[in-house]
Formats: sequence, structure tokens, C-alpha cells
Amino acid sequence: MVEIILLILLFGGIVSFEVPGMVQRRETGELWAFSLLLLAGVILSFLVALNVRLPSPNQWIIDLFQQLFRF
Repeated sequence: MVEIILLILLFGGIVSFEVPGMVQRRETGELWAFSLLLLAGVILSFLVALNVRLPSPNQWIIDLFQQLFRF
């Protein structure tokens, strides 16, 4: 439970530090990209903190490159 609280504080601090400047400079594209990547980070961090077993993406990456560079 402590890990979850620390994660909320950490990500809240990141948002409060980064987002106001992006909004002020009207960087909507950067704000969307930042939000999506931060959301992915939040979800993965919470899953790790809750000891959820996550699959390794290595096989997906290998399969992708084999399909892309197959001659």
C-alpha cells in the first residue's frame, strides 16, 4: 500500500511540474504524447507494485523484426 501512495505522489509531482508549462506554451501535441506515455508508465508501475506478473515483450519484439526484415 505504501508503494501505491509513493507512486501517486511521484506521478502527481511529475504532472504538476511538466503540464502547466506545456499548457501555457500551448503544446497540445506534446501534451498528448506526454499524457499517453505517462499513463502507460502509471499503469505498468501500479501493476509492478501490486506484484502482477507481466509478460516479457522480448518475443513480441523478435517476431516483429523477423516479419519486418524477412527477405
